[in-house]
Amino acid sequence: MTAMEKVKSDLESMGVKLTALNLSSVLAVSFEEGEIVINPDKLRGSKEVCDILCHEAGHFLTGSFYKLGDPYTSKLKLEGRASSAAFERYIPYSELLALLKEGRSEYEISEHFGITEKMLKLAYRYYTEYKGLSFGGDKKFTD
Repeated sequence: MTAMEKVKSDLESMGVKLTALNLSSVLAVSFEEGEIVINPDKLRGSKEVCDILCHEAGHFLTGSFYKLGDPYTSKLKLEGRASSAAFERYIPYSELLALLKEGRSEYEISEHFGITEKMLKLAYRYYTEYKGLSFGGDKKFTD
């Protein structure tokens, strides 16, 4: 199951509504009341949409919501929680490790999950730098 299939299933089971709307400079926003609004004019392709939906679903999975006037440090912490949940749920360490052991390239792995290579690199960094996990060997994703 791709990340997109999993995230759509999760959002549906949580009763979260998806809405497409031009939000000027914003890519997407989640509302605690059960809605994600995405800006299709700012997103290039289904992989980028998947990245955004995975992250926004992370807000619902963790209850990490904030208001417009909240302190910047609080927002950063809540955004981090949402990203962490997205990586754990939609790009699981065990699956990523198995793909790397098979010798798959960054492109092949991002195709497998249906995410961008940028999202893959963020997940890799999360697991190695923040969780202290290893993927063995010298494999490193670079920016």
